[in-house]
Amino acid sequence: MSDSNSKPKKLSRWTRIRNSALEFLKRLCVYLLIYLFASIISIGPMFWVWYEAVYVNGSVLVAKFYAPLVWLCDHIPWLSELVNRYINWWIL
Repeated sequence: MSDSNSKPKKLSRWTRIRNSALEFLKRLCVYLLIYLFASIISIGPMFWVWYEAVYVNGSVLVAKFYAPLVWLCDHIPWLSELVNRYINWWIL
């Protein structure tokens, strides 16, 4: 006796595409949050390295890594205040 509910249901092509797109968006959001958290946490101890990269012809990779954080701080005042306080805690 086989139960008809035990067979896996076949999904349509569009359902699979939609599910994979949603999974991609979920993962993208998680990766962006991880990047944002990592850049905020690391900017404190790395401030002088970042400063050198931006203003004294230092590493281009460091400047590019923190460029999205700089953009966010330019557009979100409360985030800018939070990041500045965190940086001041490290450099003072």
